Amino acid sequence: TEATASKSNPSLANLPMTSRHPPEHALPAYTLDGTIPVEHFYVNETDGGEPIAYSAEELGSLIEEMKALLREPHGWRAESERWLSEAIRSELTHGSRAVVFGSVEPWVECLLLASGASHVTVVEYHAREYPHPQLSTTTVSQFTARHFDLAIAHAAFDHDGLGRYGDPLRPDGDLLAMRTAWRALRPGGKLLISLPVGPDLLVWNLHRRYGRRRLPRMLAGWEEVGRVGWREARLSAEADHRQRYEPV
Repeated sequence: TEATASKSNPSLANLPMTSRHPPEHALPAYTLDGTIPVEHFYVNETDGGEPIAYSAEELGSLIEEMKALLREPHGWRAESERWLSEAIRSELTHGSRAVVFGSVEPWVECLLLASGASHVTVVEYHAREYPHPQLSTTTVSQFTARHFDLAIAHAAFDHDGLGRYGDPLRPDGDLLAMRTAWRALRPGGKLLISLPVGPDLLVWNLHRRYGRRRLPRMLAGWEEVGRVGWREARLSAEADHRQRYEPV
């Protein structure tokens, strides 16, 4: 399987940390033996080593903003955000412990607190500082916690393994991220995941788009309990990859 590609192909274990172009010898693993087309849109969002910090006042204000959006859901900036809010409202039990994989801005973690989570752990490639008693942060390499009730991966796993955030190049990085989420959950815990959906595509090194080939690989082994915002026709409908469609 692709998830063990680096073990069966030793050359994949020695990929660089980042690259403007996909390493040629790794392309078959990245594209499922050439069945997934490749486009290029290179970005480098590695940080300079300093933690990204938010003040207690900023976090408190954002939690109040999320509470307002829960009362008036038509105020969301994007459909994908509203869909995630609906999924959290449906699946989060008051007092639950949650983990968020990937965070550019802390709105998801603040939404969870506004929705009744007792504590939220944030996992990112770059260090975060959140001075709030119900928030804790860790990096991907340091994350070992288990037994969470709910995990969130909103627009997070599609770029794992592409080096965009300084993460190691791994053709199966997104599949390995799904394994990490599985291990983090208690028995019966749930993962809310949103991914760019459409005809399969690798946009180096921005993200992957998931269609009929790679999406089943991402969901393999999971029991699917529901979809929010899902439109079956989008799996095969041609679209610009920059116009992201991300159901939950």
